[in-house]
Amino acid sequence: MLRARHLVGSSHAPEWPVEPSPTDARTSARWTTGNKDGVGTTPGAKSRVWFTLARGVVTEVFYPAVDSPNIRRLSVIVVAGDRIFIDGTSHQYAVRSLRRWAPGYEVTSVVPFDGLQLQKTIITDTGRAVLLQRTRLLGGDSIPRSARLFVVLEPHLDNSGDANDAWAGEYKGTHALLARGARTALAVLCSRPLAMGTSAFVGADDAVADIRAHGELTCRRGSAVRGNVQLAAEVILDDARELVLALGFGASADHAAQQARASLHGTFEAARRRYVSGWRRNRVHAGQLANDHSRRVDRVFEASVVAIRAHRDKESTGAVIASMAIPWGDAHGHHRAGGYHLVWPRDLVESAGALLSVGRDAEARRTLLYLMSTQEADGGWPQNMWLDGTASSRGVQLDEVSLPILLARMLQRHG
Repeated sequence: MLRARHLVGSSHAPEWPVEPSPTDARTSARWTTGNKDGVGTTPGAKSRVWFTLARGVVTEVFYPAVDSPNIRRLSVIVVAGDRIFIDGTSHQYAVRSLRRWAPGYEVTSVVPFDGLQLQKTIITDTGRAVLLQRTRLLGGDSIPRSARLFVVLEPHLDNSGDANDAWAGEYKGTHALLARGARTALAVLCSRPLAMGTSAFVGADDAVADIRAHGELTCRRGSAVRGNVQLAAEVILDDARELVLALGFGASADHAAQQARASLHGTFEAARRRYVSGWRRNRVHAGQLANDHSRRVDRVFEASVVAIRAHRDKESTGAVIASMAIPWGDAHGHHRAGGYHLVWPRDLVESAGALLSVGRDAEARRTLLYLMSTQEADGGWPQNMWLDGTASSRGVQLDEVSLPILLARMLQRHG
């Protein structure tokens, strides 16, 4: 059980730092790889949070809309003596869906010392704007009692990584890692006490470099403002080998922290059951296919339907973005903010056609209504656009204009 008594600062933890981070060692922000292991969100509209996985770690997390990413990466670092494991840098990891029709994930990474494994289960809270990650150290007696664990977060709030403020702070007496952008704020809270927090600018002397060099956080700064920032803290494990991280979002840092704290007052298992149950109720069975299809076709069918539905927005009804990724994102900064997390009318119509083919007529109709609401005065549509209809690329392409017309005709044929 994750009870409230776990959420107070550790009595033996050092105080949070107050000195700001120097601004002379920063690098320009970059996104992350477009090669994703998975995407996820709850099917309900109460939690307007979406996430991606790449290289076994959480990458972009979107809020409050599916075209608005707010982080680059959330990862952990394990230190045992002079040995260091940085999550997301190992090729020895496995990703398993909680169900093929429920896009939550269990990621198991092999830590290259003492037979240790790092296991993470990643979902979103069905009732709040919170991503939840349960992290376990597995390995029985092989886990050294001296093992230490750090959490590292790189905010990219409001679709930009070059103008964020970050600080190691508190919410109601609980240590938290906090950041804000122009319109959105985030907070990281933990079921175990956080200590040794720091805020840094991403660069040669950031928190990850500090841990690589010293096995701990030796340079502790209270804040880093107006830049490409990074947050880190040590998790006080004591004898525990399990923790839950809550990454909350809101209009202010306090709002985000309150959301995260509320999620931690429940159990992770209860949150996981609600997440899976929500997708079970929204499941589209493969039984609509021909009777001679194989079990593999069943799996591909259900995973494909879930992938389309996970890319839907929850306020702009009928809108589906092309992908929660920026191709070659680790080579692009905020000047390539759109990537594929935009509405491309061609891809949107193809998604609507797929849903229509599996009997989701109402969802396909809502897509047509969305396209009608974003149609330009000249009758066409931009090559791609943000959810509110604002053009991102103003090029005119035949398929982006003609496919919405074909969708209207297809819906007419279906009555």
